[in-house]
Amino acid sequence: MFRNYLSITTRNLKRNFRYVIINVLGLSIGIGFGILAFLNYQYAHTFDNWHRNRARIVRVESVKADNLTLYGTCPSPLATDAQQISGVETGVRFEARRAVVKYGDNTFNEVLHFADLNFFRVFDFKIIKGSADFSDPSSVLISNEIATKYFGSENPIGKSIIVYADQPFKKVLTVRGVIDSQQKQSSIRFDFLTHLSNQFDNNKPVDYTNWEYRADAVFLLLKHASDRTAVEASLANFVARQQSADPDWKISRFVVEPFATVALSGRSLRNNSLYPSLPAAAVWGTVAMAIMILLTAALNFANMTIAVCNGRLREIGVRKVLGGTQSQLVVQLLTESSVICTLSILLGMILAYPIVIWYNHMWSYLELTIDYTQPTVLAFLLGLLIFVTLLAGSYPAFYVSAFRPTHIFRGALRFGGSGLFSRIMMGIQIAISLTAVVTGLSFERNAEFNRTANVGYDRQNVIGAYVYDESTWQVFKTAAQSIPNIEAVGGTQNLPGFSYSMTNFNLNSESHESMLYNVGDDFLRMLQIELRDGQPLLPLQGDQPAQTVLVNETFLREFGEGKPLIGQSIRLDSTTYQIGGVVRDFMTNTPFRPISSAIIRPVPPSRFVYFIARVKAEHQKQVFAELEKTWKRLFPYKPFDGVYLNNALAEAESVSTSIAETMGVFSLVTVLLAISGLFSLISLNVLKRMREVAVRRVLGATGAQVGWVLHKNYLWILAIATLVGCSLGYYMAIMIMNSVFKINNGVSAVAIILSAIAVLTIAFSTILLKLWQTLKLNPVDALKAE
Repeated sequence: MFRNYLSITTRNLKRNFRYVIINVLGLSIGIGFGILAFLNYQYAHTFDNWHRNRARIVRVESVKADNLTLYGTCPSPLATDAQQISGVETGVRFEARRAVVKYGDNTFNEVLHFADLNFFRVFDFKIIKGSADFSDPSSVLISNEIATKYFGSENPIGKSIIVYADQPFKKVLTVRGVIDSQQKQSSIRFDFLTHLSNQFDNNKPVDYTNWEYRADAVFLLLKHASDRTAVEASLANFVARQQSADPDWKISRFVVEPFATVALSGRSLRNNSLYPSLPAAAVWGTVAMAIMILLTAALNFANMTIAVCNGRLREIGVRKVLGGTQSQLVVQLLTESSVICTLSILLGMILAYPIVIWYNHMWSYLELTIDYTQPTVLAFLLGLLIFVTLLAGSYPAFYVSAFRPTHIFRGALRFGGSGLFSRIMMGIQIAISLTAVVTGLSFERNAEFNRTANVGYDRQNVIGAYVYDESTWQVFKTAAQSIPNIEAVGGTQNLPGFSYSMTNFNLNSESHESMLYNVGDDFLRMLQIELRDGQPLLPLQGDQPAQTVLVNETFLREFGEGKPLIGQSIRLDSTTYQIGGVVRDFMTNTPFRPISSAIIRPVPPSRFVYFIARVKAEHQKQVFAELEKTWKRLFPYKPFDGVYLNNALAEAESVSTSIAETMGVFSLVTVLLAISGLFSLISLNVLKRMREVAVRRVLGATGAQVGWVLHKNYLWILAIATLVGCSLGYYMAIMIMNSVFKINNGVSAVAIILSAIAVLTIAFSTILLKLWQTLKLNPVDALKAE
């Protein structure tokens, strides 16, 4: 029986070879994007799964008492003191600090990482050269990228580098091992790893026994994965100790998070020093688009299958007369569908390679790889084959096999095209394509918004450089003033988009948290930040502390309680200040985070770490080159770390552009598939009504009249599809945009209208093309055929 099914399937597919090619191509494109969506989802949900102890590793996070917000930092002593809990095997701390590293005559700004000696007992990293032993405090482990950067083709083992090279407490460390750094699916990444004793804070070694000191990350290795709940409950015993040591930053409780979910939840954590997994929008947005493409291709398949079955009516009638059952016909038609879907799966597996390469190129932090030997991938492909076969083949199989032989042999039977279900399928295709176009165009406009947005300060005409300390700033400022085209120079400790700190403060006897910008007293003028109320920053006298601070409008809304804030006292860092004025809101960080409450406090030059200069945009490249040249002349052993303030939004612009281009490709594919499906559907309708068309033309009907009769039933479907597609596109674009950018351009009416015009223009052009082909036919020939 099965051989008969395959024999008939082969004969019918050979007879309709063009139908096979069109459907295989359409479905394979959808399957290729489906494979991409699966790999993207798998990539996001398998971070850190190569650590053997993954199930037993947890991260300890802190819930701050005054705002109940979850932080990634944790009191340092907890890593050792928690080992007295019965379910804890060991604890490990992981810290990061920026420092100058020197080798030979080369100096670089790098990020150093520090860990406890049992780091490699808890985590698994591949050792390429040397060993993972850094028990000697003078040892350092480096990544293979750093080994190439510093030592080229030389063997780095045994070579010495100088860390903190610009500080009086500089240290000479010897390379003991090289670690593989190519694993992008890791929440823990480092280029330099050394012992905790090499970590300095305020120019002195860190006291890790101090409960006031918060480590970047604290991990515990549990004896059993099931001990997590009990360990979290036991950590409550340490809360009082922390609150007593640091009453200004009280923790209400500790949260124990499984290492398996650390990367997924990282974006929602404050003070998270680990690398997060992909944003949820990047995962589910890709899944949604892949489903829409696959659904569009499947609807095309169903419509074309019904069209082809018009030529098989007599075969179906004969098989029924000879005793064939509906179930046998269903199996036959589903077998044919499964063959086409199998061919589509095979071609889709090939198309997935260029699709994944393109997607990896769009997102530099991605490293998707295709491995069809993986059981999970094979299971997905098998499930996809069954799903697509049933999705694309079920409706034609059950619909076509249900007709009676008497209706078929009378010659009056034609099906598909004008039926309500067929028109609804067409509407779904148009709505899907319009949804994709609205989303893509909205992100393209958001990319333009990030390029030109008013962020509340002048980011176009300011450049700067990291200068480490006051003495360097003074020397560099003096030299820079002689460079042509520099309008003004200044200094600051913090710079929007590049540097800020979080601080606790007391206002009206209540504790709160806010961003803090320690700046020079000419900060408002240099960055052109607008003062809304009150007085500007008062000049400082020498190293005397400031008397007044400024706050932004968000601070006023969150903590003003409808009362004037100017003149009120605010206490931070054990010092009392007066709120002297309110500035207009400015982008306190990047578009990925909302504008936060901010305090602007003037500090003396002894706190400056940034040199800033006002330079018109057209002169910036020239001045930047002169600043670098001047720096290298003055400080040959310190790396020049210059910044364009406009680059604060560079990442946001890049992400928005990449999303727009990604959605643009999805939009193009869905539109092409939808239009091919629309063409098939109206062709099917014309085929069914060819005799009617011929009679009308013989009786003198014009082309416009024939077109109206043929397609008037599609107009209300197109209208509904347009409304649905615009609405879905709006909500999908808003959902993805808000999940990625807390500050964005939204979805404008212009984007929706332009998308609707574009899709409808293509749809009506397709209808007119088919109408033109129909009118070219000789009505006499059509009537003879009937």
